[in-house]
Amino acid sequence: MTPRRLLAGALLLCACPNEQMSGGATVSATDATTTDANIPDVPTTTATTTSGSATVTACEKKALATEATAGLRCPCEVDLGAYTDVDGCIADFIATANDPCLCDIEEDPAHAPFVACLADAAVQYQGCLEPLKCADQDAFYTCNGRYADAMAACEDGAKASVGAMAVACNGQPAFACDGGGQILAQYECDGEPDCKDMSDEVKANCTFVCDDGQEILVFNKCDGAPDCDDMSDEATALCYFSCDDGLEIPKSWICDGNEDCADKTDEAMCP
Repeated sequence: MTPRRLLAGALLLCACPNEQMSGGATVSATDATTTDANIPDVPTTTATTTSGSATVTACEKKALATEATAGLRCPCEVDLGAYTDVDGCIADFIATANDPCLCDIEEDPAHAPFVACLADAAVQYQGCLEPLKCADQDAFYTCNGRYADAMAACEDGAKASVGAMAVACNGQPAFACDGGGQILAQYECDGEPDCKDMSDEVKANCTFVCDDGQEILVFNKCDGAPDCDDMSDEATALCYFSCDDGLEIPKSWICDGNEDCADKTDEAMCP
């Protein structure tokens, strides 16, 4: 099975940060207080550029922090052999962050607070990495975890903004609410209404009927844990795709852009 790679926001899950930073604009995170011997807590700060103090938009603030963080981490990536050159690593890191697209989304006042939250998380992440050296791997993973937690916190109560970013910036599939607006397709039938008109949780679309007549949320079908008393929601024929070479993979992996069957049959008949 082809390994599956997941990217969370701008995190590339590199192995360690670096004490050196390549050239380019930076964001400074000041007034840090230390609660761990190696990891400083970095509060929300005002972004400044290398040319002096300036008021910048949240998306610009995030872009500067993203570039600076890439400069901190990428030399270590080269040392570890993950990249052949620093510039290529930085280019990948910045492309993954989708900052220009975020700037477009920020123009909608409804999404601006979400972008601002992501910007603060990026600045704090940069500040967490700045004092570290390539050998400080444990501290690096602590920074990584804090960044992931901060981004997750930004999503609390902001699913419309998360959906707008994922659809517009990452090309992820969307669900169109009957009353207007979009949410991520994965939010449909998850047991929590995310559309204002709750059209993403309509019972007719969101109920799976077990073989014995029991009803469960369709979200719980094929999740690896039987929810039907007769276990029919986890039946092999329902949940798995058989590759031509005999390997079985979850049906959700069909036509997802990743070749999971060794013979590539899961991607052979895709539009």
